[in-house]
Amino acid sequence: MKGTKEQDRKKANSLALQLAELFSKNSETCSPDFMRRIDIEMSKLMKLVEMINVEVRIEVAKRLSVLSHAPENTIITLANDDPEVAAPVLRKSTVLSAEEIIRIAKTKGNRHRIAIAQREGLPVSISDTLIEYGNRDVQVKVASNRTTDISDQGFKKLLETAKGDEEMQSALADRYDMSDDDIFTLVSIAVVSIRHRLVAQGALDDLSLLPVASQKMAEEITGEYWLSQYDFETAFQKYEEMFENGTVTERDIINSANAERFADTVAAFSFVTGVGREESKRMLTQIDVEPFIEVAKAARLKITTVFALLHSGPWQRRLTDDVRVDVMQYFQRESVWAVPGMRS
Repeated sequence: MKGTKEQDRKKANSLALQLAELFSKNSETCSPDFMRRIDIEMSKLMKLVEMINVEVRIEVAKRLSVLSHAPENTIITLANDDPEVAAPVLRKSTVLSAEEIIRIAKTKGNRHRIAIAQREGLPVSISDTLIEYGNRDVQVKVASNRTTDISDQGFKKLLETAKGDEEMQSALADRYDMSDDDIFTLVSIAVVSIRHRLVAQGALDDLSLLPVASQKMAEEITGEYWLSQYDFETAFQKYEEMFENGTVTERDIINSANAERFADTVAAFSFVTGVGREESKRMLTQIDVEPFIEVAKAARLKITTVFALLHSGPWQRRLTDDVRVDVMQYFQRESVWAVPGMRS
């Protein structure tokens, strides 16, 4: 009897690998009806955990996880299996729906959640669930995945975890989608950690330098963060050729701003106003708009150009509506041009 059970187990394991191989080679060409029938049988087989060795289930999960037309029922069965079996599917399979992933994130353990946190392009609905239900290790994985969208509330929770946790601080510091306020909060948290270290080392004289250093650090991080997002070199090369031919105008600023080509916007602004490359880059990304106002006045930029610039690149997120309104009201008073529908 024991020999018969062992033979049945070997046959079941062999069949599972054969079916996985069949899917791997034919998922793009077989008819949907045929694939559905195979999917049903394979899903049933994968649920027989006492028959299918964990090594085989892992291998099946690895093979199916990379298929864009993988068998849905089988994928769901594998995603709900033991963590080592589920991991390849949870990390890579595009067949799993967001609803199914959220359900698994809520009902399974942290090893399942860590695998989910490594998926490419996680939406806010999933990242919020992972942050809420996961432990500290899950949260660090979410923060470390730069392709993941994280909500404002999600960042607030991650910043709470970052207090006293240098790995989380480092993970958040490497992200490119934090608000200025969150970046300042992160710097403040890092400064607290530095203060504790200085006290422990007896370097009390250095404590007085921290407030100024932290403010400067935050300003530099926010500025460098925004500047690192764009290919300014290519944009300036293109507009330098246009400038030599005398063809760079305010229309280029407006068109590139409206098309959300910020590097081009900065290059066009630089050549139209005569402001240097580095100064233009920083002027159109920093929160302080006074230098921009002075340049726009001196260059006699049209109000339509000012309007486009205030809604371009980092200023889309960094400037408040009140700041934009104040600037536009100033230029409406000073200029003969107007933007229809603007508040006055």
